[in-house]
Amino acid sequence: MADQAEALRRMMDTNRSQRTAERIVAIASGKGGVGKSNVAVNLAVALQRLGRSAIVIDLDIGFTNVELLLGARSRRRLTDVLHGTDIWDVINHSASGVSFITSGTQFADFGQFTPEQLITLVNQLKRLHEQYDFILLDGSAGMTANSQRLISAADDMLLIVTPEPTSIADAYSFVKFLYREHSLPTTHIVTNRAQSFVDAKNAAAKIQSVCTHFLNVSLSILGYVLDDVHVPDAVRKQTAVMTLYPNTLASKCIMQVAKNYLNAGESREEVQLKRGFAAWLDNMFRK
Repeated sequence: MADQAEALRRMMDTNRSQRTAERIVAIASGKGGVGKSNVAVNLAVALQRLGRSAIVIDLDIGFTNVELLLGARSRRRLTDVLHGTDIWDVINHSASGVSFITSGTQFADFGQFTPEQLITLVNQLKRLHEQYDFILLDGSAGMTANSQRLISAADDMLLIVTPEPTSIADAYSFVKFLYREHSLPTTHIVTNRAQSFVDAKNAAAKIQSVCTHFLNVSLSILGYVLDDVHVPDAVRKQTAVMTLYPNTLASKCIMQVAKNYLNAGESREEVQLKRGFAAWLDNMFRK
């Protein structure tokens, strides 16, 4: 692992001057069943409608939720680039207008990659920023070792929670573990599937409060997505709700979340220090 990290760092040093304002955004949750993948897919649609390009990378190797939500089948996986496939050939396009990449089972263990394979992977992933402003990482729920490293190395994290007590408790545990064992990206709370704005705000405020009190960590509240009968209908039809029902309550909420995220962006000077995919992987190995 040390040799891999050193090989990556040498390559990164030759590219420091080429950094752009690219953003790696992890969509994460403390537990499954909170609608994380749905938020990731629809956030990509919302960002595109706001004039920003986005692609979703499904990092949950056990479940292909992004494929199911979009009704599109992956022809190739991210790990195919290790065997000579061009990065543009592993991108899948859906009828909802969302581009996505499925990681593949080999992506579960970076330790099995040679330094040469990792350099190939990094060089290929960097090319995504030729076309996409935002790379949305749909991480696996919970705290698997690989998921922790992937998420902790991102520029930003959107923490998806629901008003249920178990979701709030698991979200706090997730933040605490990342903070103590890895590192915590700039984190924004998004409450999903709330019955009212009051419920949504209270749930986000609870997590915000305990993280401040017990961890001395400041999390921002990015927005709320209210429960909407159109969402499960869109899931059944394997189409993003933003595409199928653009004027419904959930779609309007997600659009507001996207606007809030763009408005919460850092100053140009700070963004210039962000690193995109090259340093995302470099960060993981440094940890």
